[in-house]
Amino acid sequence: MLESSPTLLILCDPSAPYTMLESSPTLLILCDPSAPYTMLESSPTLLILCDPSAPYTMLESIPTLLILCDPSAPYTMLESSPTLLILCDPSAPYTMLESSPTLLILCDPSAPYTMLESSLRC
Repeated sequence: MLESSPTLLILCDPSAPYTMLESSPTLLILCDPSAPYTMLESSPTLLILCDPSAPYTMLESIPTLLILCDPSAPYTMLESSPTLLILCDPSAPYTMLESSPTLLILCDPSAPYTMLESSLRC
């Protein structure tokens, strides 16, 4: 029921009902994103997912900077991709992304990114 969320929010146990937050923080770090964040009206500017097992496919918008430490979640349904996407383990099927990020940093670029219209491998 918080009217506004903090600039920096670090969630080690997000069992609280954050779905009622009117806005999301600028920097959101999820250590255990098992809570239903799909109801968030907006996504953070910087989202770091240590365990992205939660169904983020329902998010209306995704962050500008998305760092995935374990991108096993079904992100293929995301309507758009972030401006900066850093993949530490890009084994997830990102080929279905309608658009690719402006800056894509692949720590392990062995995943099938061939379907992405454009990408940056470095």
